Amino acid sequence: MVIGLDIHDASPANQKLAERFLDGLRNAGVTVGEHPNVLLHVSTSQLGGSSSQTDQGFEPSYSDMSGLSGGIPAGMPPLPNNRITAPRPAPSPPLLILRIDATEGQVSRISWVASAQCRRTGSDDEQLAQDLGLVFGAVIGKRVERRAF
Repeated sequence: MVIGLDIHDASPANQKLAERFLDGLRNAGVTVGEHPNVLLHVSTSQLGGSSSQTDQGFEPSYSDMSGLSGGIPAGMPPLPNNRITAPRPAPSPPLLILRIDATEGQVSRISWVASAQCRRTGSDDEQLAQDLGLVFGAVIGKRVERRAF
């Protein structure tokens, strides 16, 4: 298996992130090459993490997650704003949601899918991309039940 990465936005910033993700895959023992027979497609979304006191628990809308819309709106109810002496809790780090699917050869049939959720704690996007490549590289092609990494 030789892995490649499908990159839709070939901007310099995305190229750097893609290379760091591939470095993570390599560090996990995955063969990465110019003529891949397996192509990975990565999609990400980020929820929350706002330090603003005005959003009162409502999350922004993400168009790439439109399949999840409908039904009862998810979110925490608004909190009263009259607590003068009580300290406010620190905002939680944003939740990063990833989905990776793999297609084999020239066929667009998906042969493997993985998804993960994690709390983002740092600000180094390139290190995050490499760490995620390492995590997914350790399980690529395998069936893994829900667990913490």
